[in-house]
Amino acid sequence: MQIGSLGGIEALAALRSGADVMLLAAVGDDADGRVLRDLLHQHGLDARLETCADAPTGSGATFLDDAGAHAHVCALAANALLDAGEEAMRLLESATLLLCQCEANPRASGLLMARARERGLRSVLHAGPMRPDAMRVLAPNADLVVTGDRGLSELVRIFNPSGLGDFTGEQIHGLSDARLHELCRATLPCDIVVLLGARGAFMSSKDGAFKLQGDARASVSRPALRCAEETFVGALCARLHDGESLLHAVRFAITAAAVMPLPGGQENIPRKAEVLAALVERQGDY
Repeated sequence: MQIGSLGGIEALAALRSGADVMLLAAVGDDADGRVLRDLLHQHGLDARLETCADAPTGSGATFLDDAGAHAHVCALAANALLDAGEEAMRLLESATLLLCQCEANPRASGLLMARARERGLRSVLHAGPMRPDAMRVLAPNADLVVTGDRGLSELVRIFNPSGLGDFTGEQIHGLSDARLHELCRATLPCDIVVLLGARGAFMSSKDGAFKLQGDARASVSRPALRCAEETFVGALCARLHDGESLLHAVRFAITAAAVMPLPGGQENIPRKAEVLAALVERQGDY
């Protein structure tokens, strides 16, 4: 059993990349919920799990095709009823960064992101699984959105920047850096990181754009490797949590994905020391 879906795996990746992590989620009053609590504890995660008597523990699955494209399907169940109550708001008082996904109650996540903005905390949104209703609530409060090529094409459809047309994930790859930057700036006002598989990652902000080349061994470009994108996102947030620039944080996150051995999975998410050693080996002083 995995330690949850995107949120649980990303929390583990952030923890192994050196961050102090608190995971906020909801589970049902059932066997799966009890197993999940035990697994999170075994991995050393500080999980604040709300028990919901009116819904079962959620579940999800990721489907990959031969080209490496993936689709994530989840049943939110208890997470759809997650509440941004006093306990959740109190946790923000000691936080330095908030990471949200689209697999929980968007109203609760949106309230947390709005409070984080009031307090000057950085909010990161992993745009997965792609849900238009959740994105419309969450994206306006995000300081950084992380998505893939197909995710960006969906964001373009959702927010419909005037005159820029409709793009498929494949067409995103064919855009020049200048055109991709223009598309990102017209879609959302926040910083955007677009994962481009073997091409690496593209970063767009109001101050400009830059791209880091991928690694042939990087898990984000290897279809057989599980938990690649979650590892990237968790590692990225851990480095941002430590005050690194977006450029350095993305470089660390790409390397974290690259050093994962096949077949991937939560058990193979690397630790900070492994990633730093790989960075020094490949690029000199980090």
